[in-house]
Amino acid sequence: MHARKSNFTLRSAFATLPHIIRHMKKFLPILILPLFVAGCSTVTNLTPRTQERAGNNTYPVEMKWVSNQHALKPETVHPVVIVGTESIPMQPIPVVKNRWEAFIPVAPNENVVRYKYKVNYEVSGIPVPQKESKSSAEYKMEIKEKK
Repeated sequence: MHARKSNFTLRSAFATLPHIIRHMKKFLPILILPLFVAGCSTVTNLTPRTQERAGNNTYPVEMKWVSNQHALKPETVHPVVIVGTESIPMQPIPVVKNRWEAFIPVAPNENVVRYKYKVNYEVSGIPVPQKESKSSAEYKMEIKEKK
């Protein structure tokens, strides 16, 4: 009984490796293209978690939004803060880039308010710009009585 000799060698296994790498180089740009087109954006909540009760029952909220999307049209950025079903437009903070603020209402008998941010914007597209948005996680602010 003779043992069969295998045709497999390390040399034959690695002989196809350059061929595979050449094909990967052709398709790699296509595979990573969506990462550059889509870009990345982050919403950062800058609002304190606790605020003292205000006489007018409105409370400031502030956020920072940063995007590295190259196709973003800056003049189309319109963030809102969402409280329940109400959408409140935010205003840019003068002199500070990418920072936005709004005042949200909280009923006098409420001690907690939940809110989130949503940034609506457009990116350049063919044949027309495309509408996009980025939403934050939900945040919670506690209202403390004045001492």
